[in-house]
Amino acid sequence: IPNTPVSPLRIMLSLSYIKLLGRRAYFALLRRSRLPETVVFGSHLHDFFTEKDALARMPRFWRWVYGRNRESGLTYLRETLGFFADRGYEFVTMSEVYAGFAGTALEGETKEG
Repeated sequence: IPNTPVSPLRIMLSLSYIKLLGRRAYFALLRRSRLPETVVFGSHLHDFFTEKDALARMPRFWRWVYGRNRESGLTYLRETLGFFADRGYEFVTMSEVYAGFAGTALEGETKEG
């Protein structure tokens, strides 16, 4: 199940992109986006913890990418969850999302194929 794209630029709904683009720009896109009923939000461990020593060993470009808003992961996560909670979204695990869709087949398909 892929992450949800944010329209109109089709950037993934992901903490990594929020950190890279900045909170203000990303949330402006979110507010203008037509979001589906079910959204998938992605994050990685490096969105929350980036070791300074590891960052220092990266090439300049990647140091900039991973260093941008490096300390803001938890804050941005809370703001993102609040954004969706304010819009009536409920939070479930990916296993629950999968279970909700696993029994549904596309029109004309059988479970075998």
